[in-house]
Amino acid sequence: MKASKFIVSLMISAGGFLSFGQAIVHASQSSALVVQPSAAALLTAAEARAAKEHKNVFLIFHASWCIWCLRFDDLLNDPTLKPFFDKNYVIVHIDCLETGAKTSMNNAGWKAMMDTYGATGQGIPYWLFLDPAGKIVATCRSPFDPDPKGQPGNLGFPDNSQPKDLMYFVGLIQKSAPQYDKSFETNLRAYLKSLSY
Repeated sequence: MKASKFIVSLMISAGGFLSFGQAIVHASQSSALVVQPSAAALLTAAEARAAKEHKNVFLIFHASWCIWCLRFDDLLNDPTLKPFFDKNYVIVHIDCLETGAKTSMNNAGWKAMMDTYGATGQGIPYWLFLDPAGKIVATCRSPFDPDPKGQPGNLGFPDNSQPKDLMYFVGLIQKSAPQYDKSFETNLRAYLKSLSY
């Protein structure tokens, strides 16, 4: 068996999404142990990049099994919306709530980070905007989506069928985007109207 190699890479794509390279320990030619970066490492890298690029951080808690998380990612990557998100945010995903064979996909420390940001028990996708120093600018807690205790709950996906949710989402974007453009709302509404599910 060849000697083990420890490879760590940090890759930040030009498209504005932060993907922290995975640490891979090669035990042999045929098997590898994949270790996800910690939630804290992802956020630290995103904040550093946001400071350098004069953007805010768009922090998203999500899971592979969550259909609304996947739809939210589709929204962020839509060709008419992606340039706006890329211009204003460093987007970082925290993998959480994976179970069974997919538990290894979770970023270490995800639960503590969810607790810190009040996301525990709120469902996913749960997202918030942070400035480069880590201060909360806005969160997905909406008065139109109360939690079981009657407090503002998780807006999640800004569904077009919920006008108050949609306007609340647009307001959060206006508040958190360093370079807001009015065409964002027009493009967002057109995108959401095009969806069928």
